[in-house]
Amino acid sequence: MSQVLDYIKEGKSQVEDMHLLDKGKRKLGLKKEEPKLIDTDNLCPSLTWKQRAIGFGCCIAVSVCINIVSWILLTSGEYVGFAVSYSIGNIVGIVSTLFLSGPVKQIKSMFKETRIIATCLFLGFLVATIVCAIFIPKCCKVLPTILCAICQYVALIWYGLSYIPFARTAVKSCFKGVVTSV
Repeated sequence: MSQVLDYIKEGKSQVEDMHLLDKGKRKLGLKKEEPKLIDTDNLCPSLTWKQRAIGFGCCIAVSVCINIVSWILLTSGEYVGFAVSYSIGNIVGIVSTLFLSGPVKQIKSMFKETRIIATCLFLGFLVATIVCAIFIPKCCKVLPTILCAICQYVALIWYGLSYIPFARTAVKSCFKGVVTSV
C-alpha cells in the first residue's frame, strides 16, 4: 500500500514539475501559450483596470440609485415595488464586484468558509423580502417585508465586512461594549 502512495506522490510531483517547466518555457518564449476557449476568471478580459474600476463604480452608483428609489416606493406604500427594487439594487451591488474579480472567482469567494453563512443569509433574506411583499396579504405585509429588508441589509453588511481584515471582530467588540454598558 505504501508503494502505491509513494507512486501517486511521485507522479503528482512529476506533474507539478512538468507544469513548472512548461510555465518557464512560456515565460522564455520557448513555448507558445495555448489560448483559452473561455476566460472564466474575468468578466471582460480585454478591459483595463481603469475600465474595470469605472464599471464597478457605475454598478455601485446604479445600485445606490435603485435602493433610494426603493425606499421612496416604501414610503408611498408600494411594498411589492419596494421589495423587488431593493433586492435588485442589492443584486446589482454584488454583481459590480464581478468587474474586479470575475464571476468564477467571485462565486468561489462568496462561498468560502468565512463568508458562506453571510452569503446564505443574504440570499435567503433577499428571497424572503420578495416573498413577503408578494404573497402575504396587504393588511399584514408591511412589518415582515421591512424586517426582511433590514435583515437583508445587515447580512449584506456582514458579508462585506468579511473582506476587511479584523472588521467583523471590531464590530463584535463594539456591540459587546455597547451591550455591556447598558
